[in-house]
Amino acid sequence: MVSSLKQLAAISTDLAITLVVPAEPTGENRAFESHLNRMLAEAQDQATEFGSKRAARRLVQSIRDRVEQLSRANLSKGVWIGAHNDDVYVYQLDDETLPQVSVSRSLNVLPLVRQARHANALVLMLTETGCRLASFHARGATVEDRMRSLRVPGLPAKFHGEGARKGRESEGDQVDGRYRQWLRDVARITVGTQRKYPVLGRLPLIVVGVDRYIAYLTEVADSLEIAAVIHGSPDAFTTAELDSRIGVEVDWLRNERVVKALNRATRDIGAGRTSVDLAETRRWAELGRVDSLILEDGVTSDEVLALALDVYSRAGEVLSAPTGAISAHLPVLAPSHWVATLRW
Repeated sequence: MVSSLKQLAAISTDLAITLVVPAEPTGENRAFESHLNRMLAEAQDQATEFGSKRAARRLVQSIRDRVEQLSRANLSKGVWIGAHNDDVYVYQLDDETLPQVSVSRSLNVLPLVRQARHANALVLMLTETGCRLASFHARGATVEDRMRSLRVPGLPAKFHGEGARKGRESEGDQVDGRYRQWLRDVARITVGTQRKYPVLGRLPLIVVGVDRYIAYLTEVADSLEIAAVIHGSPDAFTTAELDSRIGVEVDWLRNERVVKALNRATRDIGAGRTSVDLAETRRWAELGRVDSLILEDGVTSDEVLALALDVYSRAGEVLSAPTGAISAHLPVLAPSHWVATLRW
């Protein structure tokens, strides 16, 4: 999402529509349809006043066409939709959301700035009884909120037995070949899902499985980018154990980048290349001087999130840190819950 945020924040056009539509993680999402229809009508009225009626109608129709492709069974707590010049972008939101319509010459990406700080993942579970995909949402209050099974055509993909004749010398090769083909199909389905639903494709992929399956998967799936591996059969873990193991990996993926950034900030203090002054940092961000902005999880100030948007739009990075991380690494900056490092 980060690279997309930078691109979205830089867009300037004659007419742009942004919607934040509440949704439900599971079910038929009838309320989503109701919100969407009402908000599209409102957006068309505002866009007509803002620009030409024909352009407004065409842009609203392009949103309808794009949203039709969304799987209603795989929505999260909200959907962000941005459109301009017939280009439509869609992201899912894990925060509780209220309906919001924005019509201007740029997209309202502040809801995405909040979302980009969260640590989520796509999880592929490998088991002979049926491989499956799930989305993991670190901010979920319960296991059910955090781990959401995805309905994907072709999954769960079961392994239908070894099928080789006993005693034949080629038996081992035949069995290995069947395993490779099975996992090649699983990888193809996974990559296809990532490409079809960009909101999933932008998440780091965590694979859960026994070593043998993971070895076959990495051998036959060059196009699958695996961020982390949990060794062991998904069937052998309880739901709570699997939730905990995935949570640890997600935190590790996030914190690895955060720790490196905090270490850089520690070195940069002596050189005068850090800031915790909001007004000063906003000015530097507008000049493109901010290299990274580290925000603790509890930061929800619109002013700081607007600063994050400035940083994104000028090729900087925004990282989410656990609450208290900045004070622990940089006690001289306490009690600040965010810190910026400068390029020069």
